Amino acid sequence: MREGPDRERSLDALRARLSEIDRALILALCARESVQREILALKLSRSVPLFDREREGLVRRRARTWAIEAGGDPELAALVVAAALESGKRRFLRGLLSGLDDLHPNLAERSGTVTAASAARAAEGTSES
Repeated sequence: MREGPDRERSLDALRARLSEIDRALILALCARESVQREILALKLSRSVPLFDREREGLVRRRARTWAIEAGGDPELAALVVAAALESGKRRFLRGLLSGLDDLHPNLAERSGTVTAASAARAAEGTSES
């Protein structure tokens, strides 16, 4: 293995390139989440089911196929897409629940129902002690 300044410059250049790719990936995921929120809001306004397991399965299968075609890891692609789907759904639901609390802040207290905050914690898999 080659040592010295050339190796370090090459390593630094590769790391810089990887950082650029990571940034592009994050920006793409943020853009995806924005479009996903638009879709969910449109579905909500049309009173159609917000979530479609069949469609989500298609999205994951398509991600696997694209990864295979590009010579990548299909399981990683499916995991990234599945995580993006779930994250987008959680954030959208948290926003809806927060809006309900804003409209009726004392409703949960009077009726003994779940508040948006506790629902958001439940969606994240945490609880209040």
